[in-house]
Amino acid sequence: MVDGDWADGVSTGKLKRFLVSNGVDVADCLERDDLVKKAKATPDLPLQQLVSPEASKKSKYFSTPAPEGAPEGDEGDKENAAAKRPAGEAKVKKAKRPKKVDEHEIPDAVEGSVHDLGRDWRFLCPGLIFKTYGVGGDEPPATKVAAFDLDGTLIRVKSGRPFSVSPDDWCPFNAKVFKTLEKFHKDGYRIVVFSNQAGVGKKVLGKASLNLRTKVDNVAYKRNPKDPLGGGELRFPFVFFCANRKDEVYRKPADGMFTYFRDTVNAGAALDLGASFYCGDMAGRPGDLDVTDKEFAERCGLPFRTPEEVFGPAGGKAAVPKRDKDGDQTNHNEELCEIFLKISAKLKEVDKFKARAFENAATTLKDYDKKVEGKKEAMKLRGIGKSIGEKVEEYCTTGKIKLMEELFGTVEATKEKAKKEAEEKEQGMAFAFMD
Repeated sequence: MVDGDWADGVSTGKLKRFLVSNGVDVADCLERDDLVKKAKATPDLPLQQLVSPEASKKSKYFSTPAPEGAPEGDEGDKENAAAKRPAGEAKVKKAKRPKKVDEHEIPDAVEGSVHDLGRDWRFLCPGLIFKTYGVGGDEPPATKVAAFDLDGTLIRVKSGRPFSVSPDDWCPFNAKVFKTLEKFHKDGYRIVVFSNQAGVGKKVLGKASLNLRTKVDNVAYKRNPKDPLGGGELRFPFVFFCANRKDEVYRKPADGMFTYFRDTVNAGAALDLGASFYCGDMAGRPGDLDVTDKEFAERCGLPFRTPEEVFGPAGGKAAVPKRDKDGDQTNHNEELCEIFLKISAKLKEVDKFKARAFENAATTLKDYDKKVEGKKEAMKLRGIGKSIGEKVEEYCTTGKIKLMEELFGTVEATKEKAKKEAEEKEQGMAFAFMD
């Protein structure tokens, strides 16, 4: 028989491992109290293992007893160390260093615990940040879901850079996005956003986390110019999830975020997967960095769609028209395209997003029907932002790009210059012969 206050001396992590090792489902346990209630409500649990002194001699899953008579902890090591010390020499105790606590982390967070981040944002340790916007209360659980990725699907970077530089550096994917989402809501869909945000990492109270949460809040509400805080009307009810760590069960393409939504926020209610869908831009197409969104949809059992299929073409700059396959195929920016592609190939080793920017710029310039002459002209083309525009300006002004030299060394850059000079010389000789 175990006393009613048995849980006071048991840590949350130890209690959770004990329940899991005894086949108890703890998926719906968001707080420590939920674990305690689950333990008390489950019959025939050997709770004495949690409070018995014998538990400390067993493995963390309470299955393998320590050998009879064996010293507890590392007593055996202590005895051996004492035997090796010269007689009369006292043991010198090393001062313990205080554990460094990062102010941007939550010190008491343990796996499975849920913490308040402010403004209704919550953190499920170790890898899930989420918030519900206008969802809950007396509303019945959803039966069908319209799920989306965030960046590159619902919104894009307003500045044209690879990443947003502030919570306000975003704009809708195109002019139809919010009206389309409102219609999905009216048609009975639960709108859910699943996003990978590994840049946040462990620092869930840090700057990257705050910027992300502020940006999503800005997306959720219509701006009210009369409100000094910028608050306004909620556009439509939805739920936002982001995986803030790499290699966690919640990070796409793993289905952990979807499973958590279904089992907790949606109260475990059955979903009509055939009537639901997931939309994302990482679909394995030419120019896509990955295929994570498509794989995520497959693992969740959801039909997959691209942003263009749901909302239409991206807004902003007009795309350069594709050449007619039977027409003139001259690449008027061939050398610059080659440089951009080489830079892209090298950057893929360290920064896929920057690599993608150079690759997209090369594709755009290849189809451009004349030789680009500078930054302003280049930045009018889709896929070329300020950073790439500056590289175009540098090339047009100096005939080279410093980043190329930094990545490949001056030898490669010299080869490019020599190749260009040889081609110009050959062209000059051809014109001289014609004269």
